[in-house]
Amino acid sequence: MKDSINLAIRLFVITAVSAIILAFANKATSPIIEAKREENYQKSLKVAYPGADSFKGIDEAKLKELQAKDENLNDVQEAVKGGKTIGHVYKATGVGGYAGNVVFVFGVDNDNKIVGYSILESQETPGIGSRIGEPEFVKAVLGKSMEKEIAAVKSPKADNEIQALSGATYSTTAATNALNVAQKANAGLK
Repeated sequence: MKDSINLAIRLFVITAVSAIILAFANKATSPIIEAKREENYQKSLKVAYPGADSFKGIDEAKLKELQAKDENLNDVQEAVKGGKTIGHVYKATGVGGYAGNVVFVFGVDNDNKIVGYSILESQETPGIGSRIGEPEFVKAVLGKSMEKEIAAVKSPKADNEIQALSGATYSTTAATNALNVAQKANAGLK
């Protein structure tokens, strides 16, 4: 009986010490991870809207209003050139990827055309689902209209249709879902 109590106390002490060490490690690394995440987001803004000089967040109340309509909208930035807003950049989560959700950043000009595209976070399968980030797919998305909901089809003909990737149905679904989150937010800004 005494041995069981001693063993339980030792196990409790080891577990408590381990938890404290992990808490301190988390506290020390969290700011570094968050800074890196923000740095990557800033870089992705330039990829999503290469023609912009700078970016600025939209009015906080308007962002909250747009997010209330779709929780997968993470952020909206104005793309600014020469002091004028030339479009917007939408950070959106594409639900339904094969390995989980995918976070995208899309640039849309004032004519409602997609001018840039970046994947911020993805765990999609290399060589299959990861094709949603390859230049061929990205180029096919650029120039598409955000006037209407985006659809992934075998043979895109309309201005709001993108190519469905064979063998990467889930990843294409995530991309389409994120594009439609951005499309709704874009319509909400007009």
